[in-house]
Amino acid sequence: PGVRRRPLTIGLVVVCLVVFFLQETKNNSATVERTLRFSTTIVDSEGRKHSNGINDIEHGEIWRLLTPIFLHFGIWHIMFNVMALSTLGTMIEIRRGSVRLAGLVLLTAIASNVGQYLYMERVDPGAPQLFGGISGVLCGLFGYIWMKGLYEPEQRMILHPNSITFGLLWIALCMTGVFGAIGNAAHVVGLVTGAALGVLRY
Repeated sequence: PGVRRRPLTIGLVVVCLVVFFLQETKNNSATVERTLRFSTTIVDSEGRKHSNGINDIEHGEIWRLLTPIFLHFGIWHIMFNVMALSTLGTMIEIRRGSVRLAGLVLLTAIASNVGQYLYMERVDPGAPQLFGGISGVLCGLFGYIWMKGLYEPEQRMILHPNSITFGLLWIALCMTGVFGAIGNAAHVVGLVTGAALGVLRY
């Protein structure tokens, strides 16, 4: 489909790629990550680093609830996510429109980012945090389309059973740690949020 039929999907892909390019540029990397990450890092009087928690957000930097989805770490991370975003985002935007897709992205991004933050804070309280990637949103879009196929097939958003199996297996494999440090909490929260929105006929 052309850009006119999926402007938001293309826009999100472009933003992810631009941010990744800036991250890979030495002069910009630290600034980009510090600006877009969920929680910044502070250094105490003894030189130890700690998470700043949600202090930045409480002081008005509310974009941090959303912007971690644009941070990616490594070429495979960005390429896999961009390809999945192009596929899932296009399906939803063409069938349901740009406004509805925007709502889905916003809700699943905030939910998955907050979920990942709370999980990491519980595992290692006060430790510096840096997580990112749009995969939590992708899991949300996946869950949304999955539920639409089950409960509103007239919307013509149906995933092949093999795709559903692969998606769920991928999330489960990530949780085993075989792929290294991955935002599993973001994946699970995103999936549940997207699926709930699909069932609720959003």
